[in-house]
Amino acid sequence: MRSFTIQHYVLLGLLAWGLPGVFMSGVSALFITACTALPVWMLTNRSADSAIGLPRKKVRAVSLYTVLLLTLMYLLFDALLGRQKFDINMFLTLDATSSFIDNANDTVSQGRGVIDLFGAMMVVLPFALIDAARLARGAIRIAMWCTAIVYIFYDTGISRGYLLMAVLSIFLGNNLKAKNLLWSVGLALPVFFAASAARGDFDELAFSNPLFDGIIWPYINLRLFLESNCGNADWIDFITEFAKKFFPAFLVPKEVFSFNIEMTRCIYPSFMDTVNSISIFTWLGEMYYYGPNVLTSITSGFLLALLCRLVDARVSQMQLHSLRVFSGLLCIVLLRSRVQDVLSYLLLLFIFLIIWQVLAKYRDLYTRGYICRQGSSNLMRINNF
Repeated sequence: MRSFTIQHYVLLGLLAWGLPGVFMSGVSALFITACTALPVWMLTNRSADSAIGLPRKKVRAVSLYTVLLLTLMYLLFDALLGRQKFDINMFLTLDATSSFIDNANDTVSQGRGVIDLFGAMMVVLPFALIDAARLARGAIRIAMWCTAIVYIFYDTGISRGYLLMAVLSIFLGNNLKAKNLLWSVGLALPVFFAASAARGDFDELAFSNPLFDGIIWPYINLRLFLESNCGNADWIDFITEFAKKFFPAFLVPKEVFSFNIEMTRCIYPSFMDTVNSISIFTWLGEMYYYGPNVLTSITSGFLLALLCRLVDARVSQMQLHSLRVFSGLLCIVLLRSRVQDVLSYLLLLFIFLIIWQVLAKYRDLYTRGYICRQGSSNLMRINNF
């Protein structure tokens, strides 16, 4: 079965979070969604996975021991001296959510530092490890799987969505058949609700359950935003915010516009300068804020399409199936908030893929299916794939 490309996931996210906006903002949401989704659909690479299951050109083979060692070193450094995300892990810390919001208030309008930026880029590392581990054997395979699982637990923080996507990505891989999808969702949903319970979400439900709350509240906030006098900005400001992404804050001092926090202050004026929670407005919020709406929508669609093609071509070449599923699902979740978040992620993913290729070396191996059928140690050693 042909897998979804990252463009397909982005297109699905645009439609899923855009079309229901009709009930909150009228027909304009339908028009904005069409203007944004059309460029993504037009530039979708429909043949990106034509090489799956067939012999292809020589692929880069990652040194498993090198990648494993570097991952362990980075994880240890980040846990002790870097982001220290065990301190805001919802399963380990009772006030993890409060700590996260306090940090967001303290860093509003600031660009990310080198540690946070590098950590955001490495969010896909455990899934690349899993893709590599699928081709390894023996102790190195077990070690890579264990490292990836620990990394995922560490990087979870307070994000239930991340955990949900991680479970789906691990069990789906490149197999998107209906039966496999159903039991993968069946495993992922209990994990999601367990994370919600650990975070205390069942104590603060507004509706029926955390999953429903997570879907409906962005639209409620969107309605509140449209009914409030929150101001607006020009299309060129949207482009400027995107351009700032190419100049890291640790190299070039810059001030970024924290859309969600600023709009939260607007619709909930009682928060004043410090917010108690951060509202999201679906990706439509940005489209309504930056005018003219049509120009912002079309621009967003072309930027998303170009970056998706750029990264998906590399993902397909290196056959990083779990990474692709995770990236696609993450884009869908990020579109629950902002287009700018998706653009940031795709740029970081592109840099990560370059690093992954730098860590690789050429081998005379072809497709995974061919290697597995041969089962010969002459073709594939434990050390490398």
